[in-house]
Amino acid sequence: AAASGRDASSPTPRYRQHPWVLAAPVGTVREAIGVLVEEVGVRKLESVTRSYPRALLASRAELLAPVEMLKRRAGVAPGDAAGLVEAFPLVFGLSAGQIERVLDFWTNDLGLRDEDVPKICRAFPSLLGVEVERQANVRAFLREIGVNNVARFATRLPPVLAYDVDADLRPKMAHLAARALSVYDVVRFPAYFSYPLEGVIAPRTAFLEELGLPLTRFELKTLFTPSDEQFAERVLRVDAAEYASFKKAFASESSALNPRGPLRKFAPRGKKSGGGAFPSISPGAPPASDGDGPPKKGRRRRGPRPAA
Repeated sequence: AAASGRDASSPTPRYRQHPWVLAAPVGTVREAIGVLVEEVGVRKLESVTRSYPRALLASRAELLAPVEMLKRRAGVAPGDAAGLVEAFPLVFGLSAGQIERVLDFWTNDLGLRDEDVPKICRAFPSLLGVEVERQANVRAFLREIGVNNVARFATRLPPVLAYDVDADLRPKMAHLAARALSVYDVVRFPAYFSYPLEGVIAPRTAFLEELGLPLTRFELKTLFTPSDEQFAERVLRVDAAEYASFKKAFASESSALNPRGPLRKFAPRGKKSGGGAFPSISPGAPPASDGDGPPKKGRRRRGPRPAA
């Protein structure tokens, strides 16, 4: 109770999940709160301690080690450190060595520019908890499909470094390759990989095929950035209800993606690795899509042409 006076929002971790917090020495908790609030600059103390209650038992050195590493090695400004911690409290669960290995990979192997590293740390701090091996697999895949400047690609879509190659990236690339698109289209719009295959990509491309419209007629950005309603009414000039009905039927009838023809080039090799796009240390991260593809094509009908 004495510790709660340090901040307007007292630290109230989920005691039922972490009952050991109740037995923590008051002096230890008080010191940890002082470091978090006064030295790190944390304002959302309750949020941080709820997400990572063990911070309340950490020593001053343990709390400051990852913060100082990010300031010194990644170039994170002192004023940005608190926001990074609030966005990703589990950074306190990473050792300085773990963080340094990720930063070394970004600068030495991936080739990120020094000025881009702190930007990525601030915007996507959970990437600091992604294993270097997983990130290296993504780099290898991007090179495999023909991305020349992987560093620039990763700068435009940093979360791609955490995506599962076989469960997420390959099926999405295969989906494009089967429709006469190439890595050139992905390089122009890296965010393509961030959209779910079964919820957005597959139903929209299937709807185009239903209307007899080739995917090559559109830029990927035009197809996938709008909402479903905008996609139907503004891009294709059809009733939004028509697409909604199609999407619902598509979801119920969708079958697993079966690579053949152009898809073989990007088919998974070896054992498929499971898991979400981010490891469990990253809270609230988007899961990797499971690669469900379009159903068997039905009768093609004529449809309206897109807006010029």
